[in-house]
Amino acid sequence: MDFCSIQLGGSGLTKSAANDMPVYELEVIACLTSSSICQSHLFGQPARLCPTQCWHLEWEELLANQQFFMALCKKLCERDQYLLTRIKQHFHSINELSGHFILESDGSELLLKAAVSAELMLPTREVGLPCLSDDRMIHKMMNTVSNCLDHLPLMEEYKPSDFPSGLYSILARNLQHNTLVGSSGHPGPDVSPSELRTREGTKRNRGSSSSSKK
Repeated sequence: MDFCSIQLGGSGLTKSAANDMPVYELEVIACLTSSSICQSHLFGQPARLCPTQCWHLEWEELLANQQFFMALCKKLCERDQYLLTRIKQHFHSINELSGHFILESDGSELLLKAAVSAELMLPTREVGLPCLSDDRMIHKMMNTVSNCLDHLPLMEEYKPSDFPSGLYSILARNLQHNTLVGSSGHPGPDVSPSELRTREGTKRNRGSSSSSKK
């Protein structure tokens, strides 16, 4: 199954701009369950896909394409599946780049996310304890870690309201400091422009009266 002429947010383009926009054809390779792919294997900002509104197509073709698009979105959401796609190679050349992408849906639209290719994968190794060759030592370490974890409280849900960072008190101290600095000669953040002009006028009157006495 191929997805041809997918237009990314170009519904408001003029005819001249649409002619200059490159059209990429995605080839569907397989279906994936949402739990079968790690989010660390995806990168970049996702692109929102919408049915094409290309002026070259007839109204019946546009309507049929839109209905097919909505059916695909709903079925992917119902099955909790993604589509693994790649840019279709037209010339089958070794110099032609073939990017891989994941298509996922929430039931109403498709999101296109770039998938990591084999060339970008870092070498991995199995998780273990290679430095501990003694089985008794491994068992002891496992028990120690388990006891430490058992003594920690187990939370059913993380609630941000239960973990203040002291931000309000720091902002209050900074605001109080700025107010004190403003009263000593520099206007504080809570001084209105009219009050500032009144203070400046009072200072000028005091200066003129002192000069007249001299």
